[in-house]
Amino acid sequence: MRFNSVIVTAKLEKEGERYNLNFKIHDDKYSFGSCPKCGKKVIVNRAAYTCEDKECNFCIFKNDKFLARYGKKTTDSMIRKLLKDGQVKVGGLKSPNGKGKFEAILKLKENGKYWGWEMEFENKTSVEDSSSSNNNSIVGKCLECGSDVYENSKAFSCSNDKCKFVLFKNDFFFKNFNKKLTKTLVKEFLENKKAKVTGLYSQKKNKKFDANVVLKKQGDYWNFNFENNG
Repeated sequence: MRFNSVIVTAKLEKEGERYNLNFKIHDDKYSFGSCPKCGKKVIVNRAAYTCEDKECNFCIFKNDKFLARYGKKTTDSMIRKLLKDGQVKVGGLKSPNGKGKFEAILKLKENGKYWGWEMEFENKTSVEDSSSSNNNSIVGKCLECGSDVYENSKAFSCSNDKCKFVLFKNDFFFKNFNKKLTKTLVKEFLENKKAKVTGLYSQKKNKKFDANVVLKKQGDYWNFNFENNG
């Protein structure tokens, strides 16, 4: 025998001289929206948001690994917005390369048997850049897709909404050596995938030094490292 999943709430109420525990079965009230895969209702359990149809593969975990990289968890309001509008704006995301925070637009994407996330940035240029021409704000060509890379207040990101290429100004590698990622450096990295960086500070030796730094893709991200470290 197979039972459908339902959500039940209990409320303690006084009836005369006695207190009774009254149960209520919820249906539409606890549906988070329509499944993007099959159109049926999306419900929640202890671990995830799933389609009510057991044959459907739609599932987003509460402790999603992608969001965990940015210090976030999936919430009820996030799922409702995603299922209604197809996207949700999330703030307070932590940079995986440092301690800075940023905001981005998240969308759902089906990857074979699983569902994951796509991240987009709402503004490709900052308020400071809006008064200048587009040519002045273009830093170079994206190493992922070849589109233009723009500078904004927090990062250098690809102009292609479907591309995830981004280099944060407070990148953790440079922050360790009291250095910020500048527009001049990014231009060189986009052209050659490496650059000679001057004025790096070693806390251990208490002195500054110069070094060749390379930009390499590791998994889904582009990271910096010293040339002789491979």
